[in-house]
Amino acid sequence: MCEVETRESSSPRLSVRLLRTMRDEQATPGRLLGLLSLLYILAVALTYGDYGVNPDEPHHIANGKALIDWYRSGFQVRTTFT
Repeated sequence: MCEVETRESSSPRLSVRLLRTMRDEQATPGRLLGLLSLLYILAVALTYGDYGVNPDEPHHIANGKALIDWYRSGFQVRTTFT
């Protein structure tokens, strides 16, 4: 007759091995940071073409330059507000 191992006799070894595997494969901060970095890079790669100059940006650039001139003049040049 052949000897067959019973489930009870191999169970402790198996459970210890499973616990070690689970402990070793837990999410560490480094793994989470790596995953978030990959997701961020993926999001940027998929949406980079959707961003750019909008139609009113030239107006905002001109307004910003006028505001800088106003600040530099000691708040005397009022061309920004006309």
